[in-house]
Formats: sequence, structure tokens, C-alpha cells
Amino acid sequence: MGIAQRSTTRREREHRVWDRRMAVYDESLILIHRIAHDRGEMVRTGILPERRNPQTDRADITPVLAKLEIYGSDQLLAAHEKTFEAMREWINAWGIWKTQEETNPRRSDRDPLWVIVTEGVRKAEEADRRFVELLRAEARADGHGKRKGVRFRNRTGGPTRDAQ
Repeated sequence: MGIAQRSTTRREREHRVWDRRMAVYDESLILIHRIAHDRGEMVRTGILPERRNPQTDRADITPVLAKLEIYGSDQLLAAHEKTFEAMREWINAWGIWKTQEETNPRRSDRDPLWVIVTEGVRKAEEADRRFVELLRAEARADGHGKRKGVRFRNRTGGPTRDAQ
């Protein structure tokens, strides 16, 4: 294989990786917006919207998370983890608020359980904002397939090297 052909093959591979990464970033952003919409509805109404088909939603999330692990930088993955930790926190707080026994749940700053829900929502909004910032920065990065802080395994299964 000639030098020009190898160079072309390498560039084509970098473009394919870049295209796949951007597709995953698109899917990730859609999920973040969907969750933010549901969270906003919950804050406005006190009711967590139910998806028409929760099984389909769950099935949508799993491949996106797997692809994000392949194509996302370490920094983006850490931000993603914080986003989902914050989501779990506000959903758990909402569940506790919704099932309180002594009184009807009220969306009020006087209800300490609702205050915990709104604090969780603020944390989730901040985590989402940070994740989206990083995602946008990576999408605007200099180039097709080149990320710092990501380790690739070479084709022979040998030791990894840092991406340039």
C-alpha cells in the first residue's frame, strides 16, 4: 500500500469516526433536552410526565450511552455521569415528596421535601449545562477523529496510545 493510499485511508477513517461521534453527540443532546422537558413539567405540575412507551425510551438510552463511552472524551464522560447522578437525585427526591404520608404533597417552599426536589433540579440543570458546554466544545474541536485524553487500542490489540 502506497503512502498516498494509506494517508487517504487514515483520513477516511478519521472522517467516519468524526461523523459517528457527531451522531452520538446529537443523540445525547436530544436525550438531555427530553429529560429537561420532563423535569420542567414536573416542577410546574408536581407530576412527572410518563412517556408513551417507557420501554422504547429505555431502549433508546442504552445504545447512546454505550456509543458515548466509545466516542466521548474522559472529561465529557465525567460530565455525563454527573448529569445522570443529578437526575437520579431529583427523581428520588420527587418520589419521596410524592409519597409523603402525613399530608398531601404541596409544591411549596414551606414543604421541606419539595425544597429538596427543587435543589436537586437546580443541580441537574447545572450538570446538564456543563455537559452541553463540553459536548459543544468537542463538536467544535479542531478535527476529525482527534481527541486529547482518549485512549485507543491499536489494531493488533497491543498497548494503547493517547490520541493526538
